[in-house]
Amino acid sequence: MPRLTPTLTALALATGACSPYAHIVRKDEPALEARIVSSDPKILTVETPDGRTVEIERRGIEEIDHPGNVAMVIGLPNTVVGSLFGVITVFLLPAAIEQGWPEDTETRLGAAPVAVGFGLIAAVNLAVGLPPFLWGSETWFTSTGNAQPTPIQVPSARVDIGPGGLRVRF
Repeated sequence: MPRLTPTLTALALATGACSPYAHIVRKDEPALEARIVSSDPKILTVETPDGRTVEIERRGIEEIDHPGNVAMVIGLPNTVVGSLFGVITVFLLPAAIEQGWPEDTETRLGAAPVAVGFGLIAAVNLAVGLPPFLWGSETWFTSTGNAQPTPIQVPSARVDIGPGGLRVRF
């Protein structure tokens, strides 16, 4: 367990240090930390940590570093490993029960200890990896989705040609 403690501490610090705000590098102004609210082809609307709404012209933006990608990358390997060990455990447990576990305590051989061990590995990995992965995914996808330019709505026209002649409706 002593080797695991620094790893878990580093993981907790890395994911806890992730900000929910995008880092927006602007060409002629200082960089800005803000939550992206919406966007259109010309303007990016953001909310700063102090609650102000700011509109930034797209042509003035040099780069956007969206939040959540680090937490997503940190959590993904543990989530995958935990899921794989969980699936293996699901298949090993019936074999362990068939061999008489948990009643048969005289023999420690067979699938039972392996199933329990794999189950613990699955639980620890999922407990460590799933929260940052889910938070990072939701945060990153929300930020990148809100940054996508929503097209400007152009009123549509309907042209009817009938007995009364040509009619255009908006």
